[in-house]
Amino acid sequence: RPAMCEGKDALQEAIDAAVAGDIIEIADGTYTLTGTLNVNKDVTLIGASEACVTIDASALDGYGIHLTADGATLSTFTLLGPEAGSPSGNYGIKAGPNSGSPADRLTDITIEKVTVSGSPRSEIDLNGVDGALLQDITANGGGTAGVGIALTDSANITLENISTSGNAWGSVAIYLANRGVEVVRLDAVAF
Repeated sequence: RPAMCEGKDALQEAIDAAVAGDIIEIADGTYTLTGTLNVNKDVTLIGASEACVTIDASALDGYGIHLTADGATLSTFTLLGPEAGSPSGNYGIKAGPNSGSPADRLTDITIEKVTVSGSPRSEIDLNGVDGALLQDITANGGGTAGVGIALTDSANITLENISTSGNAWGSVAIYLANRGVEVVRLDAVAF
């Protein structure tokens, strides 16, 4: 059941009202977040166009989008990452299990046709993810510290058509946690 988002608080309201499998369509426009956007259900959040849908998290301290739902998809928008407060904890998109248990995994997520910019730590951070496709991604730190894309304690990750720039610590970082074999496939990645 598709839902159309328009208005300041529409994104979180649409996610809160959704059930697993829903598609949430985001109309062209700028959506200024007043708090972290929590994607905690298996939904598809899809913008009308990457160039004309902007989710503005620049006034936040912490995560712009916190993705904690197995099977969720984020697609076709631009995210202006959090810039307020301490840069050490500011991530554009943070994806991982929400249980707090190091053994848990977030599975089968997709992030595609997304531009993330200006996050002081990482534009996209996957931590404890098993199974993800990141495709057609632009990660531009705009001269900030951190990396474009960070993969921590994650496995079976595919990066396709990725462009990173302006991240002082590097483009793509892979951090191992000695929990087994980690598979990361890189295809058409530009640094």
